[in-house]
Parts: sequence; structure tokens; C-alpha cells
Amino acid sequence: MTFISIHLDHENIDLAHTRAISGAIEITQSSISAHHGWCLDRPPMIRLKGEERIHDTSFNLVDKEHIIDMSNDPRLLRCNSDGRLVLRFSIPLKSHNGHRLPISYPTHDHEDPGSSIVHIQYSITAVATLRLQTPSSQNMVQPHVQVRAHQPIILYRTASSPLRSKLCWGTSRSGLRCWQYELEVPQVLHPLALVTLRLRHKHPKPSSMETCLVGCHVFETVQIGTSTDDRSMVSQPPSPPPEPLMSSTELLEDPADTWDRPWSMAMQLKDEPFAPTSLSTERFCLRHWLKIELTLAGKCCDQAYHSERLQFEFPIEIPQSPLLALRTVSDNASHDSLMSAHSSTKYLDC
Repeated sequence: MTFISIHLDHENIDLAHTRAISGAIEITQSSISAHHGWCLDRPPMIRLKGEERIHDTSFNLVDKEHIIDMSNDPRLLRCNSDGRLVLRFSIPLKSHNGHRLPISYPTHDHEDPGSSIVHIQYSITAVATLRLQTPSSQNMVQPHVQVRAHQPIILYRTASSPLRSKLCWGTSRSGLRCWQYELEVPQVLHPLALVTLRLRHKHPKPSSMETCLVGCHVFETVQIGTSTDDRSMVSQPPSPPPEPLMSSTELLEDPADTWDRPWSMAMQLKDEPFAPTSLSTERFCLRHWLKIELTLAGKCCDQAYHSERLQFEFPIEIPQSPLLALRTVSDNASHDSLMSAHSSTKYLDC
């Protein structure tokens, strides 16, 4: 019996640093002797296929066939003495229309397949057509045998600079208690992400009662359409969901003290899988944004109680979660059969 298998250099492929999928296919015969052998009828074919499913509708992201070039060494068409043949290949990572490929987004094991809007999956398939050779069959026409292997792959994209941040500063609009602020926010929601705040009075005046309520919230917006080629995407309203992905508040009892000792808050998402921002495709647009609210309160010079609210919105990226390697799936073949073996968002740009 003859087998074919795929051996990728990397099963999890980072689109930010990789331009091609590379690896090798191996064709082996389980039992071979001096009286039996095989040869390739034609060079093997490698197929890269990607599929996007939005709700119940599927679209092809990429469907590319790559023929392994064996013209430089025709002897490779014959197997070695041990019945093994190993051939290298490399497939460029480009979609059929020239756009960059989106990342994989398979269904999680614990997730209801109908609960997610979009699913994106990729696979590599290798096909080889063989002819068996025996001494008694030299003058006979031998049937062709086709062997096939199939292997899922994961495409992901790392954040370009996970530690980068955005710094904004300004003054409140109130003429009674004018505050200066400096706000530093992360641009990528990584485990060490912090929101840092500094506050002080523009014209310091003593006050016996001053507080600042800080609220940090992460929201997600989704647009779904049939195509973006004509820029006429029919989409859902880009309103935020009823509940944010993350929400945290804290009361500062002496906000002016943060100018010398900055206040910070860790940005931690819940322990559940979230769709990464890089999931966006031609038909599916995903955006995440961070909303920060500052509610400043205190007594003014006339002892009247005064409060003021400042609101800020920033785009933020949720990176892809750690990936689980997928096991190889191979197909075996014999003479007669093939057997499977193996919105619109406002933000400050400072």
C-alpha cells in the first residue's frame, strides 16, 4: 500500500512575518522489494484552500494549486530504494484577488457552531498520481493510483508593537474648576496593558472635597456586508453591544495627587475567547475601541458643589489568543479506493 503525508515547516503561520507556506510531501510504500516499485505519473500537486463562513453563507478566500517543479531532476519521478520520495514545496500567501489573507478563526470546542458570526479555516491538500511497476508488467498498461493527504493549518498575525501607547493631554472646559490632564492609553490590549492618568488644577485652589470617578470600558463593533469592492457595504448599525467586553471603575479621593504619583489601571479581559481585531475580512469588519470617562467633582470657591464629565474614545487592538496546533490528517489510497488515515468611532489622535 502507498501512503502520502504532508510535513509543514510551521503548522501555525504568522502572516506578519511569513510570505509563503513551505514544507515537504513524503510518498512511501509500506512494502517494497527488488521486484516491485512505483513511479510518479506526473509531478504532485499542492492545493491551498481557505474558506470564510458568515452565518450560513460560505465564500472562498483562496483556492490555489501549486505544481511541484521537478523538471531539473527527472530522476525524482522514481522512488528511492527504500520506497520513499520526499519533495519540497513553497506556496506564496496571497488571496485570489490580491488582498492579504485574513487570520484563521475556527470554532472553539466548547462553542455552539451557530453562536459565532464568522468562521475562517484553511487547509493544505497534496495529490500524487502513481503507476506501480513490476517485472511482469513491463509490457502491460498499469492502472493509475491516486494518493491524497489533507492537513488543516492556522494563520495568525502578531501585533506589530504590543507595548506601544498613545499619550493625550489637555484641559477641562469648565471655568470654575479647570483641570489639566495627561492620559496614556495602550493601543494593544496585552496582559501588561495599563491606563495611566495624571490630574492637577490649572489654577490650584484648596478644596476640602474633591473626587474623580474613573471608568474604563472596551467595546466591539461589527459590520457585515457582501463586498467592499464598490465601497457600498450594507451593514448592521455600528452601535456598541449592551454590555462592554471589559468594564472597570475606581474612585480617586485626591485626584490632584496623581500629578506627582500617576494613577494606573490594569486592562484585563474576562477569561473567555474574544475575536481578535485582525479578524476583519472583505465582508466582515471588526473594530474594538476603549472608552474612558472621568467624572470630576468638588466644591468651588463659592462652596457650591460642582461636577464635570470628560469622555475619551480610542481605537484599540485585541490580539489573537494563543493558538492550538492542529494534528495532521492524512489520506491513504489503494488501487480501488481512497481511505482517510490520518460605525463610526471618534477618538483623539495626539
